[in-house]
Amino acid sequence: YNNAKEIIGFTAVCRNISERKSAEEKLRESQEKYRYIVENAPIGIFQRNLDGQYNYCNITLAKQFECDSIDEFLQNYKEIPKRFVNLDKYTEYKELLVKNRKVLGFETETPLINGKTKWFSLYTEIDNSNSIINGFSLDITERKLAEQALNESEEKYRYIVDNAPIGIFQRSVQGSFNFCNLTLAKQFECNSIEEFFLNYNDISKRWPKPEQYIEFKELLFRNGEVLGFENNLKLNNGKSKWFSLYYKLDSTKSILDGFSLDITERKLAEQALKESEIKYYQAIEFQPVPIGIAIGEKIVHYNKEFTNTYGYTLDDSPNIETWMLKAYPDPIYREEVI
Repeated sequence: YNNAKEIIGFTAVCRNISERKSAEEKLRESQEKYRYIVENAPIGIFQRNLDGQYNYCNITLAKQFECDSIDEFLQNYKEIPKRFVNLDKYTEYKELLVKNRKVLGFETETPLINGKTKWFSLYTEIDNSNSIINGFSLDITERKLAEQALNESEEKYRYIVDNAPIGIFQRSVQGSFNFCNLTLAKQFECNSIEEFFLNYNDISKRWPKPEQYIEFKELLFRNGEVLGFENNLKLNNGKSKWFSLYYKLDSTKSILDGFSLDITERKLAEQALKESEIKYYQAIEFQPVPIGIAIGEKIVHYNKEFTNTYGYTLDDSPNIETWMLKAYPDPIYREEVI
């Protein structure tokens, strides 16, 4: 200043802060980038204290709880225990978190204030201050509903298989069983599936005629399946039973899926009928009088005495009309006989 207190000059000190400003700009850009990532992440991200109060959450977490804003979420879901349908699960979650300082993939069902429930997989970790929990959540509701539907479907089909009136099984090509239902075990007169596996794990040894088993395998590998193959199998108690077998090779040609029908009663009935037919045939065939048997217009049998007496056979007189023409060639007399 001069005597008139006017500025006549000044002294200045300058410092180059370009590097600091550049670093601040990069930091700001980095903060904006990571803030954008966190705010727009497809998973719920949050920070809360050990008492359950939230310090921060992103909009995705709010939307997972069907809230329109973060403020709405923080207002409605302040207390973390209320996020668990089963409070025992919350106790388990806290114990794991305190013990391991982190919990990875903890699945829990959560009630929403609108009455719905949703499933979440939680990933949380206590920070070094031992007062803050950082974490994120995945909405796994769709997966859980799909698993539930799958379990229900599996239970339904398991019930059908377990209670089917036919034997159902899966076994290896070598002969050992991977699975069977109780009906198959009972077909072999076993009280349980375990008893069946113990006594019949190698079913190939149950074929009385090895050549039939060879025929069965050849059919199976040639056609990829065998439908209604009837065979007599030996049981441990000395009995034998008849089964109709239905097998199909899987795509690996190492696993057989199949089912069996117990046809023992039918086979015994067929055998009894055959024996009855033999007895009936013998009773008719050796009678000392001519006997012919017809069913409707068809002649089904002449015994030996009939052929010897009249000379007719089934080849030349297969029905009543033909027999009448041969036996009574005179049409006038034939009409009188009829």
